Amino acid sequence: MSSQLEQIRLLHSDVENATKCIVFEIQHKAKTQRRTVYQNHRIAHHQEVLQKDALRLLDLYEDEDGFRRTEIDALTGTTLQKTIANFDTRYASLMCEY
Repeated sequence: MSSQLEQIRLLHSDVENATKCIVFEIQHKAKTQRRTVYQNHRIAHHQEVLQKDALRLLDLYEDEDGFRRTEIDALTGTTLQKTIANFDTRYASLMCEY
């Protein structure tokens, strides 16, 4: 299973691709009635994909379980910095001798 940040990146890419496909379909007008129907179906499909991915992104950004925040902290080293700072304050009286 990939990380939530990787899922977010992938979903943003999918949303962008679906948007580009919709724009492409709208810019190129169909010449026959049959092609217009097919084009409308393709646009509807891309809209469904875009909405599904946008809802999934919204769920990931709400971060109810706090996992995304933990993952970001792990990448930035914030947790390690806090641990070192706590250690330094607890054992401030110890001197390092070389």
